[in-house]
Amino acid sequence: MPDLVLNELSFQILGTSDRVCAAQDAPTARSWMAALVETIRAAGAYGVQQTIRTDSAFLTIELAGGYSLPQWRNDSAVNRDLRIFFSRLATRAPYLDGALEELLNQAGRMEARFQGTIAGGLLAAFLLDGVAVSWPSGDTWRQTSLAFNLFSLSDDGEVVESIPHCRHASDPAHWDIHAEWIEQCYRSGIHDGAALWAMAPQLFPRLEFCGDAPGQLQSLTGNERYFQWVINCLFDADLECSRWTVGQFPHSALPGPASGESKPVHDNPDLRRHRMFRTPTGELLMFEHHMKNKAENKRIHYLVDESRRRIIIAYVGDKLPTGNYRT
Repeated sequence: MPDLVLNELSFQILGTSDRVCAAQDAPTARSWMAALVETIRAAGAYGVQQTIRTDSAFLTIELAGGYSLPQWRNDSAVNRDLRIFFSRLATRAPYLDGALEELLNQAGRMEARFQGTIAGGLLAAFLLDGVAVSWPSGDTWRQTSLAFNLFSLSDDGEVVESIPHCRHASDPAHWDIHAEWIEQCYRSGIHDGAALWAMAPQLFPRLEFCGDAPGQLQSLTGNERYFQWVINCLFDADLECSRWTVGQFPHSALPGPASGESKPVHDNPDLRRHRMFRTPTGELLMFEHHMKNKAENKRIHYLVDESRRRIIIAYVGDKLPTGNYRT
């Protein structure tokens, strides 16, 4: 999954040799720390793990003159939830120092500079193919992409300069710009049903699974011709559920297009029985709506929980019996 890397340059005024703090006072530092935490929190809605890589020195950084990060973490004027959330981030996140050591063959022959200042965070985010996260301490950091100078040493000792871009966020709204890329990162990492099932809670927060679906998903090898169709259906279902704010759920927007069962199926007790599954709460209900893959004759049967605005999936597999009727 994408790495989040702290951009240490956003905590200082660029171009100052003594690394002057960007925040002029403690209230400003509190405001920008709150914005940083909310930006990291917002990443969770896109399936990005809420941890951030920093260098080990960051945990003692001075945020404003006479006001350090340890002081902020114990400041009663700061919202307690923000302090707890950040403290959990700090204890869970792998240090940036280690990340650069892992990439030593590359990073050891490279140096990144942003407006003339060495930029370790931007270099790490670039090499890790992640996202640099910043304080909103100036217009410089209000972009979703940052260009920087990259100096690398070739095999013959020549210094080569290039200007790559690094993905960047300093505001919760910035994740909208990165959403498609994040989704592609996850899709490319799903090689079989076991991986799909392991990532489901993060990737599909609005979907729930019951009945035969958990076992059917986990048994997928990834070699099935319809495997990508299953992945696409789950992404589409979660997306449509996130957009659903008023009225009835738009079943026809799901692959197939999705639809309910015909009256003959409803009227036939045996056919109804094939579509009866227990919900996560233990109710035995008919999951009549289904997404369709007509080429491979596959179906995904689901139920919409209108009160909680969730989609419950109970079956992923061959088309269920319909008698002589098409559904």
